[in-house]
Amino acid sequence: MIETPYEFLCDGTTCRGVLYTPDAGGKNLPCIVMAHGFALTHASGLAPFKEAFCNTNAEF
Repeated sequence: MIETPYEFLCDGTTCRGVLYTPDAGGKNLPCIVMAHGFALTHASGLAPFKEAFCNTNAEF
């Protein structure tokens, strides 16, 4: 899994996140946006989900 920090401006507010992609370069892959509210960080329980979604062998 590749982790890439991402940052952009939206109406004067800086939004930050991390883009997680599988090590499967060149594929057309869907995008999933995950958020958990205002009081938590990306380390607060979303890891199992990002790992499952980046597993290109997973069946959903």
